Amino acid sequence: MADNTIVLNGNYAPFVEDEADAGEADIYPGNTLEGDGAGGVIKTSTEAASGRGLFADVSRSDPSLDKDDPYPDGDRVSVQYVPIGGKVDARLAAGGDLTTAANANVSADDLLVETNVGALAAHDSAETSGDPEGAVYRALEGVDNSGAAAGVENQAEIEVVRIA
Repeated sequence: MADNTIVLNGNYAPFVEDEADAGEADIYPGNTLEGDGAGGVIKTSTEAASGRGLFADVSRSDPSLDKDDPYPDGDRVSVQYVPIGGKVDARLAAGGDLTTAANANVSADDLLVETNVGALAAHDSAETSGDPEGAVYRALEGVDNSGAAAGVENQAEIEVVRIA
């Protein structure tokens, strides 16, 4: 896989592409997104969020940005609506951003849901417990990010498939 790409599952499941204004700084490709109420997008902002399947993608309008670069506040963000069955390189929350840091340690086949700071976290957790609403993902690889300090720049990449 090329180093400057986000996996979009080829032709297996169709993705819907769009653009929106960044309503905040530090949106990275792979972050989960929600509307900001003004027509733009921000990183998912709450634990136990209702997943929407909306992800930031590598910029199509600024070739100087790659998948390790955040979008500046106010820039146009390339977004992808990930359908059920769609694979995507998402971002796993840093343990320091979760109520229970261990929920940033996932194994292949674990269920994940959208959580704060535009990331995913294990479903079986204090901040993501109960019946998930909206998008649910299955981890395709194991990643341990439980020891990472808080901050979007400390999130780890993880390949997931949307299952609900």
